Amino acid sequence: MAWRTTSVPAATSRHWHRFFVDVIALALAFAYWQMAKTTLARGRDRDPNTEWALR
Repeated sequence: MAWRTTSVPAATSRHWHRFFVDVIALALAFAYWQMAKTTLARGRDRDPNTEWALR
């Protein structure tokens, strides 16, 4: 588990910036996943206001 080698020791020591970089990366990954899921759902439902509607 690679995350144990970077973020956990950084969170318990004085290297808070490393911990926050990992947290922000996880938050952005979650946000991009939600955007992709929503875009795909709009395409499947043939939303007339989207460019990604599947024909």
